[in-house]
Amino acid sequence: MPDSVLLIDDDVGVLRAVGTVFERAGYEVARELDAESGLAAYDRLRPEVVVLDLHLPGMDGLEALRRFRERNAAVILLTGHGDVATAVQAMQLGAENFLAKPMDVEHLLAAVARVADKVRLRRLNELLLLRS
Repeated sequence: MPDSVLLIDDDVGVLRAVGTVFERAGYEVARELDAESGLAAYDRLRPEVVVLDLHLPGMDGLEALRRFRERNAAVILLTGHGDVATAVQAMQLGAENFLAKPMDVEHLLAAVARVADKVRLRRLNELLLLRS
């Protein structure tokens, strides 16, 4: 079963382009336009990785990050307006990575692959612990 990615961005063009990159790389991809819909999709789908835009309508990316981390989700944050203080705050809140737009697609794919591997291993360990 392929790894899955949940993309959350209010820019339809970004969702389409980045989603296509992940689909071509073999990932199952879900796309949402805001954090509330993204949280609901995460609860339904439990993807390995959430790629979350920092600036969203309604709930902002840092609040969404807090809520995703409450669900033990692995989150990579994207922003077009990043600064060091925000990046530090995101990492303190548990973001796996913080990437600036426009991002290098290969760098994003590598970051998602690392996080997906980590999540897959964590889930396997949890399953093994339940069986013992």
